[in-house]
This record gives sequence, structure tokens and C-alpha cells, in this order.
Amino acid sequence: MGLMAPALADAGIAFVSVSYRLAPEHKWQAMLDDCLDAVAWVAQNIHRYGGNAARIALGGHSAGGHLMALAALSAQRLQEQGVPPASIVACLPLCAPLDIRYPDRQPGSGEERTHQMILDNTSEAGAASPICHVRPDSPFMLLAYARDDLPRIINGSRAMAAELDRHGVAHETMVLDGNHFSAALAVADEGSEWTRRVIRLLRS
Repeated sequence: MGLMAPALADAGIAFVSVSYRLAPEHKWQAMLDDCLDAVAWVAQNIHRYGGNAARIALGGHSAGGHLMALAALSAQRLQEQGVPPASIVACLPLCAPLDIRYPDRQPGSGEERTHQMILDNTSEAGAASPICHVRPDSPFMLLAYARDDLPRIINGSRAMAAELDRHGVAHETMVLDGNHFSAALAVADEGSEWTRRVIRLLRS
């Protein structure tokens, strides 16, 4: 996701691209631990690079967006890491699966493979779904998905918007041109709709 960096850095936004342990060797808890460790590093060190630890936005594409949404909504875990939850000013999941419960998953489907790859058992699906962690004090969320995205991404984003409404959490939804992958590649362009919106948001 380093392709996002030039346009955001040119706008005066410090950009940190992180990684995490991967499935199927590692499950979602280990991945989330890595993301929370990265957020803690940013909070402790970003001042060295001109960043502001009191104004952190978390985001990512697809699986990364799923994990960083979980991190943004994990107030207690952030506090344990020494990160004040109020310092997370926005969450920016891009084409991310925000509800992975998938009660109607079919054998061989992407939904079933998701469960097999990242969960120890299906009973964890709720705990691993950002939609199940929304609280009234959750950060602003910019939900974005592609017009021709995977149905589970579209449905999960729409359900997340409804859940944020239910809790009175400020949010916005963007439907981008393209598909699951082209929408992510497009954000490298400083003129892309998503990039321009993120820059306006983080400058506000």
C-alpha cells in the first residue's frame, strides 16, 4: 500500500505502511496484535517524522482494512498499548470485509475460505467482525467500496453504515468506480476521489 504514500505525503500527511503475520499459518488474533503493535509504534514515534500522535487515522485495503477497522474499534486494546482511543480520529477501510459472520456461506465459497483461513473456528466470526465492535464513541469512519466489488464487501459496508447509524457514529460512504483491485490502485493518483476526500478529512 506504499503506492498511497506520495499523494498523501505531498499533502503534508505522514503515511506509515505496515504489515502483519499472514494466514493460514497465523489467525486473525495474531494479525490484529501486529496491527495494534504498529499503532503503538506510531503513537510513540511519529513525532520524529513530523507527525501528530494525537491525530491518527487507521485504514487499509481489503484484509488490511478489516484488521485496521478492528484496531480502531478496539478501545480497550488501544488503551493497553498506551494509545488513547481519542487519538484515533478516523478509520478509512477501503474495499474491506467489515462483517465476516457469513451465516449463509456455501462450500467452496470465498466466505467459507475466509473462515478456514483466518479463524480457529466459526464461533470467532463475530469477534473478528468490525461491525460487532461499534460503540457510540467509535471514531469517524469513511466506508469505501467499488461499484463492482465483491458482494460480501458491498453488503458488509452497507451493514456497517446501518450499525454506525444505530449508534450515532459519524460516517460517510463512498462508492468508487472499478472493482475490488482497481479501486485500490486508483488511490495512487492524487486526483482520485478517495484520495482527495481523505486529504480534506485529515486536514480538517
